[in-house]
Amino acid sequence: MKAYPLLYLSLFSFVTIFACKPSRTTQAEKMKEMEKKELKMLEDSQPKSEEEAIENYFGPSHDGLINWVLTDTATFSYPFTRSIEKEYVTIATSDDKCLRIYSWNTGEGGTMICWGNLIQYRNGKEIKAVRQSLDMLLHPDGEHDEMDYGSYIDTIYTYPCTDGSNRYMVDDYFRISGNYSANSLVAMRIKDGKLVSAPCFVRHGKRTDTVGFEHTIADWYFLANMGEGWDWLFRYDEETQNLYVATTDSMNSITDRYVSIR
Repeated sequence: MKAYPLLYLSLFSFVTIFACKPSRTTQAEKMKEMEKKELKMLEDSQPKSEEEAIENYFGPSHDGLINWVLTDTATFSYPFTRSIEKEYVTIATSDDKCLRIYSWNTGEGGTMICWGNLIQYRNGKEIKAVRQSLDMLLHPDGEHDEMDYGSYIDTIYTYPCTDGSNRYMVDDYFRISGNYSANSLVAMRIKDGKLVSAPCFVRHGKRTDTVGFEHTIADWYFLANMGEGWDWLFRYDEETQNLYVATTDSMNSITDRYVSIR
C-alpha cells in the first residue's frame, strides 16, 4: 500500500512533463509560421510592375507589415530579423519590452524624408497597436498638418521612476531637407491603458515632454569629431542615470552637451 503514493507521484510527473511538450512544440511551430509569413511579406512587398513601382515611390510596399502588426499581437515579440537585415524596417524596443516602435522611409518626402510609423505597447496583458506618429498620438489636441509626418526612431531609453513605473524617452529624428534636420527626445509613459505624454523637461520655467533642436548635417559632422556617430547628440548613462543632450545657440549651431535629467 505504501508504494501507491510513489506510483501516483510518478504518474503525475509523467503527465505534467508530457503536457508541457505540446506547448513548446506549439510555440516552435508558431515561430516557423511567422518566419514563413515574414518571408512572404518581404517577397510581396516588391513592386510587380512599373505602375506599382511608381505608386510606391519606387520602394517596397509596407502594407503587409502594417496589416500584420495591427491585427496580430504576436508580432509584439517577433524579432523580424530578415526585415531588419534587408533594411525594410527599423524597430526600437524598450528595455522592459513594453514599448516598440517601427519606422520606415515611405519615399514620399523627397529630400524631406517622410517616415511611416507603427507603435505597439503593453498594458498589463493587453497589447495595443496604432499606425500613427508619436506627435499625433501624444498630442491629439495639438496643431498638426493634414499629413501625419512620422519620424525615424531607432532608440528608446528606459528610465526607471521611484514609483516602480518606467518613463520612456524616444530618440526622434526628422530630416527637414537635404542638409537640415531636427533631433528630439520625447518622453512618455503608459498610464490607464494609454501611451501618454510625460512632461519631465523644464525649459524657460515650463515643463515639456520634448527637448530637441534643429541643425545642419555639416554642423553636426564637424562638431561630432568628423562624424563619429549620431550617438553624440543624445547619450544615456545607465549607471548614473544621466542623460546627455546636445544644445544649440540662436543660430541652431550645435555648441556642446549637457546633463538634462537624472
